[in-house]
Amino acid sequence: MKLADKFSISGATRDNMTREGYLDVRARISRAGVYEYAAYELAPLFDDREPLDLIRVYRSADEVFKSAAMQSFAKKPVTIGHPWTNVTAENVKDHQAGFSGDTIGREGDYLTCSLLIQSADAVNRILRGDGELSAGYECDLTREIGTHEGVRFDAVQRNIIGNHIALVDAGRCGPLCRVGDRAPSGAKPQVASVAHDCACNGKPDMTTATAVAAALMAVTHDGFTGQMDAVAATMFGKVKDQAAALQTANTKLEAELSATKTSMADAATKHAAELETLRKQIPDGAMLDLLVAGREKVKTDAKKVMGDAFAATGTDAEIRRAVVNAKMGDKAKDKPDEYVSIAFTTLVDLAGDGNTNGNGQNFTGRDTISEAAQAAGGQAKPGTAASARQAMLDRMTNASQPAKA
Repeated sequence: MKLADKFSISGATRDNMTREGYLDVRARISRAGVYEYAAYELAPLFDDREPLDLIRVYRSADEVFKSAAMQSFAKKPVTIGHPWTNVTAENVKDHQAGFSGDTIGREGDYLTCSLLIQSADAVNRILRGDGELSAGYECDLTREIGTHEGVRFDAVQRNIIGNHIALVDAGRCGPLCRVGDRAPSGAKPQVASVAHDCACNGKPDMTTATAVAAALMAVTHDGFTGQMDAVAATMFGKVKDQAAALQTANTKLEAELSATKTSMADAATKHAAELETLRKQIPDGAMLDLLVAGREKVKTDAKKVMGDAFAATGTDAEIRRAVVNAKMGDKAKDKPDEYVSIAFTTLVDLAGDGNTNGNGQNFTGRDTISEAAQAAGGQAKPGTAASARQAMLDRMTNASQPAKA
């Protein structure tokens, strides 16, 4: 697994510069102890954890100061920032800003080495005091729970092999530096159980989380188009899927909005047409006069048949039906409005003529319409009132019969 750690360069001045403008300094590049990483930096070993979960990794002094580990940092390239792959003969010309010397030493818990910084950009950064060193290396990383000096850890580093030493900005160092995902030894990592047992319950503090977000954004805004590691590729794929889903949802919403607009426009057109139809149905003054006169005539005719006490209420058709039902009973039940209208007119005529029935009594409407015809003289003579009533009776009969084919 490829990892990176950072240490500051202190005390570097122009007195350390060579005649060529290089900077010759000695620096601390690594130490023993417990280090904190975000889970995504340790993929795939901690893929079961959330990407920003805090993982503590223990590096023992025995491993840091093992002869092979120390000498692996000798004569290694110094880079500006961590390359996305190991520095090799194929890409060193693209990354190298200097190199380490062949003397690797120990100062207490720190691993030290001499550095010759050749790039003017790297030299100026160090002299300004805004550059920090971050060792890029490979190691075997296994999940093991334990404690070191009272600090609980989740994993252990072994077999450290240096690859390069990077000059990085302070805001993008520490657990945010470049992390790879392959073990150089070829051995499969041993996986042990792990729990959220740190003081923050397995979550990084806000400072760490903010720094991680800032670093990731910086990579994006810097226009980085290099190779992504497995975790980054997975996260990028999820983002692409989410973006595609959002686009699909947006397209659906736009279609629904368009359909709603069309439906509302159709409804508005239909409503306007209905309003126009209703407007045309509103009677003008002359028509209103006719309607009022007709209404009054129906009420007057109804009282002529039924008497002044009759309550002529309802529509014209309802008043006519009420009169016919009162005079004819069930014989007029369920008859169409045309039949009722003719019967009503006949009853009004009979009531106005003062006809008598066959017993010489005045016709009151209690008799049937056919009896009224008999009271008028049986076989009515043409041109008489009786013949007119007979014609009405014929129309009523025809109106009540179904149409012939």
